[in-house]
Amino acid sequence: MLPYIVAFLGLASASVLSVNIEPVQRCNEQEPSAEYLEFASQLRSGNYTVPESQDGELIQVDTYFHVLANSSSEADGYLSNKTVEAQMTALNEHWKASGFQFNLINTTWTIDGKWSMDTDQLAMKKTLRRGDYKALNLYFLRKMKALGYCYLPGHVTEGSDAFYRDGCTNLAATVPGGGAGKGRFEEGKTATHEVGHWLGLLHTFQGGCSGDGDEVDDTPLQGKATSGCPKDKDTCPDHPGKDPVHNYMDYSDDPCLSEFTPGQAKRAKAMWEKFRAK
Repeated sequence: MLPYIVAFLGLASASVLSVNIEPVQRCNEQEPSAEYLEFASQLRSGNYTVPESQDGELIQVDTYFHVLANSSSEADGYLSNKTVEAQMTALNEHWKASGFQFNLINTTWTIDGKWSMDTDQLAMKKTLRRGDYKALNLYFLRKMKALGYCYLPGHVTEGSDAFYRDGCTNLAATVPGGGAGKGRFEEGKTATHEVGHWLGLLHTFQGGCSGDGDEVDDTPLQGKATSGCPKDKDTCPDHPGKDPVHNYMDYSDDPCLSEFTPGQAKRAKAMWEKFRAK
């Protein structure tokens, strides 16, 4: 399908972004709602049966990709078709083992100085968002306060503000080869992490060393987020297991991240079935 162009579309270069933008934090997390926590509790207690998919069957997710830049220059956040494809390839590689396939339906390019800096998020998304609640909308912006953020699933009314806000917003420089963090965050794994939130996964360090953590049984309790890629990190020594520094839902550098657990895959499928598939 031909891309839908919102504003000026210049000639795209296949080379990677040349600028490094250092945001304040890796992820601007959204706190789970009471509805989310209630369903997570049902899953932990075994009071909800997760539908079993056939062996090798992937859940197919329609995906809309939105590039918001200050100009048609890569230095201003512009992403080429080749870079968009590289990001989608990375996203699918990271999620395939957990049972999800993201199918790119359309790409939009918008040249807007304010929107490309995450100003007036709701107006931007009301203009650009496509598809229903089970469609993933990915937004890539020139400048943000964090590498990314996304919204956890819930029961929302189509056409409501919550419906339009849904989706994942990412710093453009986090795409493969994009240069974020001087190479620390340029393997496209920010989008992988944020899509984890979209599918109902919390940070592995949620709740610290007390309580139910991220509500997933096979991720050890974790006292704080990871930076870099440390070996043998254990911030909850009184509890089983070391910190899951290789888990996509931690804050480790991109080269360190490589996995979701089976429990996280099961949780994502349950959240999809409960909140998005219907």
